[in-house]
Amino acid sequence: MSSKLPRPWEQSATSPGEVGASAGWIPDAHIPEQPATSAVVRFFGALRRYKWVALAVTLLFSAAGVVASRLVAPSYDVFAVLWIENTSRNEGPIRSEQLLQSSGWIDLLRSYAVMDEVVQEMRLYLGVRQTDRDAFENFKLRESIAPGRYQLKVSPAGDTYTLYRGDAEAVETRSVAEPVGSELGWSWQPGRAHLTAGRIIDFSVNNPRDAATGLINSVQPNIAWESNLMRLTMTGPDPRATAAQLNAVANRLVEVAAEMKRGQYDELTVALEEQRQSAEETLQTAELALEQFSTMTATMPAGAAVSSGPAGAVGSGGTTDPVTARYLAMQLDLERFQNDRASIERILVDARSRGLPLDALAMVESVQSSTSLRTAIEEYQTRKAERRALLDRYTEDHPSVVRADRTISDLETVTIPQLANELVAQLADRERDLAGRSATASAQLRAVPSRQLELARLQRQVAIASELYGTLEQRRDQARVASASTIPDIRVLDPAVAPTGPTSNRQLLVILMGIMGGLGISVVGVFLADRFDPRVRYPEEVTRGMGLSVLGVLPYIRKRNSKAGAQATLQAAEAFREIRLNLASAHGTAGPVTVTITSPSPGDGKSFVSSNLAFAFGNDGRRTILIDGDIRRGVLHRRLRSDRTPGLTDYLAGEVSLTDVVRDTDDPNVFFIPTGTRRVNAPELLGSAAMGKLLLELRNHFDAIIIDSPPLGAGVDAYVLGTHTRDMMMVLRTGTTDRSLANAKLAMLDRLPIRMLGAVLNATPTMTGTYRYYSYAPGYEIEASADEVKLLVGEPG
Repeated sequence: MSSKLPRPWEQSATSPGEVGASAGWIPDAHIPEQPATSAVVRFFGALRRYKWVALAVTLLFSAAGVVASRLVAPSYDVFAVLWIENTSRNEGPIRSEQLLQSSGWIDLLRSYAVMDEVVQEMRLYLGVRQTDRDAFENFKLRESIAPGRYQLKVSPAGDTYTLYRGDAEAVETRSVAEPVGSELGWSWQPGRAHLTAGRIIDFSVNNPRDAATGLINSVQPNIAWESNLMRLTMTGPDPRATAAQLNAVANRLVEVAAEMKRGQYDELTVALEEQRQSAEETLQTAELALEQFSTMTATMPAGAAVSSGPAGAVGSGGTTDPVTARYLAMQLDLERFQNDRASIERILVDARSRGLPLDALAMVESVQSSTSLRTAIEEYQTRKAERRALLDRYTEDHPSVVRADRTISDLETVTIPQLANELVAQLADRERDLAGRSATASAQLRAVPSRQLELARLQRQVAIASELYGTLEQRRDQARVASASTIPDIRVLDPAVAPTGPTSNRQLLVILMGIMGGLGISVVGVFLADRFDPRVRYPEEVTRGMGLSVLGVLPYIRKRNSKAGAQATLQAAEAFREIRLNLASAHGTAGPVTVTITSPSPGDGKSFVSSNLAFAFGNDGRRTILIDGDIRRGVLHRRLRSDRTPGLTDYLAGEVSLTDVVRDTDDPNVFFIPTGTRRVNAPELLGSAAMGKLLLELRNHFDAIIIDSPPLGAGVDAYVLGTHTRDMMMVLRTGTTDRSLANAKLAMLDRLPIRMLGAVLNATPTMTGTYRYYSYAPGYEIEASADEVKLLVGEPG
């Protein structure tokens, strides 16, 4: 634009009243506070901004889930069912008629007596790949081993091997024909057939007890209430191996139960044999006494001799007198009751200091006749034998042994002494009864010779000793037969079978966890990124955080030639009309609109807003002049296709006149002053009196004076221009402007005579969410031609 053209800018400015009427604005109009953005709207807005990052994170975690799923083997559940016999006698490690039945068998199942043998038999202490198992067919452990991870490497020639432990620590190097790991507690000789040239075998050797503990934890037993069935469940990655392990555990449980039952009978046999020998000695003693007495009485005179026949025979001829027989029987019973009661009382007294001698108590005739006391003693003997059998498998702290100790203690200290005392009382009652009946007998019956009484007593002792001996011998023989033909109280009903399909396949679950984990981290990341984003994103951050009114919102124009770009351009045109209205209203009616437009930092779009706002005022019929006050990096002359010099700095330096620097534009109502020559003292020129005189001169000829200043962060230029215009408008770029920087620069304005009229939010990415309040209803846009759409100068940035 030539400066020699007529100078329309020198025409008089429209009066303030005319300006207001033509603009249609109401002076001092109130700009309402912007509505707050809801958390949901903010989140979805942030999700749209970071959608590619969120998608990348989700895809990354999904890929990691797919990779991890290949490392997760499917799991197979195998089952075995065992039958537990219900016996009336307590012949196993449990009481079949009590609640302890379940816990007793489960404790036995979880004992190392069962699991250690399974671990040794199946070599579960080895960690070997399936392809290398053929080399470990004769692998065994000795008592002392060295657990750890190992690697066996065969030389390329195939004549030697080297065994490494852990991190390449060579343990031994030997010929392939020699045993491997002899010094490590192994018994293993793979042989040349398995140690081929260059072969590498990775394996691990664990402590067998640790392997047994792992096996105990992997087998889950279950016994239903009042049921004879025990269900065993085991889960593993290999169905065949898992089924084989569970069957080995079930079979070993049956074997241990049979061994324990056989051991119990063996112990009982030993105890009964000891009692039988004692009874045999008692019988021999009684028979000897009877034989000696018979020999002694046989040499007496006739009539004085006593028949060695059955008790009750009286006279030399063996004539039987029923009255005499009854009297002799009463005398014998009375004597036996007195002796048995005295023996029991003596045993109970000795039990207080030395324990209860049950063998001696069992030899008392009245004890053998007492069903309850004899049963209690047999129960005690059975429990003692059971405890000795349990100690072969468990320690003294095991629950089964503790329960057996408790039962034995109760029998020894409570049940048997109580029954013995009751028997003593019964014997005393019988003594009193027999003594009374014996006192009423005739004197003739009392004159029965004492030799007959002694003979009857000895015969009774032989009969009792013989009966006891026979009973113990019979029980011993029964225990021997039971031991030889022991049938365990538990047997396998349904062995485990390898399932055809997995019980649970966690591969899909791992993939879903990867996807959900990626989504979760993306959601949390988006939320935190939006929460702690230091940039301007939402209108309330300007109104509430900075205390500025939002004069308008400009959409981001991506492609001007596309349909969406044309729509965004029309929205921007409407937005500039709104900014013009709000700016004029905020400025007031005192003189022409004179405002400095700035931003906190470069790139916020202040030049775009300044130029298009000038044309918006021009389209409204107002004489407007646009001044490029960015003396450092001004670019408005390029957008307006004009020369940079001469310009503002040249005029302020007094080198050219005002007529030389004012340019006209395509709009007859809009004029332009470029930045001018770059000068070192340009900031000082902006603060000079010449700048004030320039604005005073321009106020007389224009309705709107818009100065595009440098950013607030670029120096004092914007502050100096603001003190001249007294009014300033801030341009904030959504997603770019730093809030902390903007607040810091606004704090400096508080100390200067500058009125901040408001802010314009530039380049909003979408006119949805909170920004929908600044868009225009569809169908009400002004239809514009292509030339009118091009009225926007430059891009929104």
